[in-house]
Amino acid sequence: MLVRVLFAALFLNCKCANITIGRNQRGHQNLIKCITSTIKEYFTTGSSVAYVDMNPDDDELLRGLHSTATVPLVLRLPTARLPVSNSGYLITARTVEAFCNGFKDMLRDFKWNPSARILIVIKSLKQFELKTIFDVLLKQHVINVVVVNGTDDALLYTYNPFDHYGCGRNYKHVEALGPCLQTDTNLFPNKLVTGLRNCTLRASVPHRPPFAINPARVKKGTKMGAEQYALQLITEPEEIKVKYTYDFDFETYTTITPDSEIDGPLDKLNKGEADVMFGSAMVVLSRIEAFTFITGYLDVNDEILFLVKRSENVPAWKVLYLVFQPSFSWISLNIRFLLADQPNGPK
Repeated sequence: MLVRVLFAALFLNCKCANITIGRNQRGHQNLIKCITSTIKEYFTTGSSVAYVDMNPDDDELLRGLHSTATVPLVLRLPTARLPVSNSGYLITARTVEAFCNGFKDMLRDFKWNPSARILIVIKSLKQFELKTIFDVLLKQHVINVVVVNGTDDALLYTYNPFDHYGCGRNYKHVEALGPCLQTDTNLFPNKLVTGLRNCTLRASVPHRPPFAINPARVKKGTKMGAEQYALQLITEPEEIKVKYTYDFDFETYTTITPDSEIDGPLDKLNKGEADVMFGSAMVVLSRIEAFTFITGYLDVNDEILFLVKRSENVPAWKVLYLVFQPSFSWISLNIRFLLADQPNGPK
């Protein structure tokens, strides 16, 4: 089974400087217009937008959005655990450091969706901190994102880790889109222009014939399992290379805690040590929320199993005793014999 990572753990310390981008004016009319128009244009499809407020003492922006926004906003804190997923996020923070700390809490939510469109508003944004923000987002594979400095200038910034064959692992520069109300650029374009062409996927494979085979453990015959061959059929037409490593036991299952902490082989994806994992595991809710599974090339049967406790071992003499111990069946049989002995008994 082929697995692609959707998110990884984040442990990053953020620092701040004192050179603010834009003019920090008291009024935020342009900023509110910018965010409202962006949400209206790019966040109208799918479910409601999650408004993640990392500034609990600053509700000026929230009041402005509620009075003008046309898309439902679900107000939540970074530590909230909601049973629904969101197709978009509006995240506000006073500083980059506050964003980094709050973002780590968001990653612990099972319903966190890194593929969603994300608009981040930083009230006090410094020039060099742009790289800090996008480095954090890159580790979480967050691609569809725009950062706004929270002043009345409302300057926009984004990045594309797939540009120039970056393979989703690095980016050359932060792209400045200019003032929000003056730009006519598509803020959320398809960034997979070159896709994964010329990229190398790091695949972690167990020895699990016939599905996955470690060539070093096979003397004769085929050197590639069915799952490896399936991946080859996908990658070769796209000119994608695959580097295999054989370093984990497929019988070790991965567990995921309610806070999205991962223990087991799939933690290699979590730590960024692998891009693809082969193996087999029960598709339970925690794994569904944390990873994307590619299936379909093998027959799959849906079934319901009732698991009961195994009975204890019984000695042979006790089995014989249980057969002849008093019971309703023996009593009924004795009554039958007694009635049969009577002269007018049943025949």
